[in-house]
Amino acid sequence: MTAKKSFYTNAYLYLSLGFIVTLIGFFPTYFKKLIEIDALHHFHGITGSLWMIILIAQPMIYRFGNMKYHRIIGWISISFAPVVFYGAILMIQFMMQTQEPSVIIYKFAFLDVFTILPFALFVVLGVINRRNIHHHARYMVCTIFGPLSAGVVRIFHSYLTPDSWDHAITGTYVLFELVIALLILDDYRLGKIRAPYIVCLVIFIVQHVAIYYVGEWEWWRELTSRLAELPL
Repeated sequence: MTAKKSFYTNAYLYLSLGFIVTLIGFFPTYFKKLIEIDALHHFHGITGSLWMIILIAQPMIYRFGNMKYHRIIGWISISFAPVVFYGAILMIQFMMQTQEPSVIIYKFAFLDVFTILPFALFVVLGVINRRNIHHHARYMVCTIFGPLSAGVVRIFHSYLTPDSWDHAITGTYVLFELVIALLILDDYRLGKIRAPYIVCLVIFIVQHVAIYYVGEWEWWRELTSRLAELPL
């Protein structure tokens, strides 16, 4: 069975670039120290990497018209998404248990929590819209911003803003907002602005504004403390 219409034919190239950027971001703290890394970090790293590889494979398979395998891998990815989600939650809990409470730690917890929650939202919306290829593809593309943001913030801190995690976080949000805005402009150029990238941009803007204040929110401190104590 072949696809009736070519759509997002080069998406796998852009997603591959995102994967490479993520690998670069995590190279100093993860890939360079694989032997020293504990099992929890490996679980999180492997599941996140596999998700990005699936994202790359799916549009490539679609491009070559093999819809049978595209659907099979699609359903496998849906089953795998909760594993990715669980690994991310475990890492957030590990950070809160092993790091001294501070404003930057609460900011990182916020960044992580409100990265994995939109990831879950985009997966669900992608499934709901699986018969609308334009919405389905865009929602699934949006799931890459979770693991990618973690890599990009590390690149900013390692190479551009070594003295400030705050500046690294700001740079990451600004970059992602620009990228999503360009995707919206591309939709406009193609004749129709669609909901997925608008939803994604609004989520990032809200997070961007909130990140400057979350470290002082008492309810957030209490919530993250409770998260650290959950028996996961």
